[in-house]
Amino acid sequence: MATGAVPSRTLHKHKQEATAMGKASFYLAWVVDEDSSERAHGVTIDVAQKKFSTLSKEVTVLDSPGHADFVPRMIGETIN
Repeated sequence: MATGAVPSRTLHKHKQEATAMGKASFYLAWVVDEDSSERAHGVTIDVAQKKFSTLSKEVTVLDSPGHADFVPRMIGETIN
């Protein structure tokens, strides 16, 4: 990733594993999936949160069950 928050080696590993399971498009989601059952079923089971910073922003990535239903409410910006 451009920010360096996730090492390219990790992304490459996830992409290879996801491709081998026939779920190549899921590899980025695997950055926050810590449970192998989430990967096997292709659905989010538990809430996950990862944070990283850029030069001008603090970013929090959230992943939770049913997130497609409320994506617009998940996206926000806090200005300090």
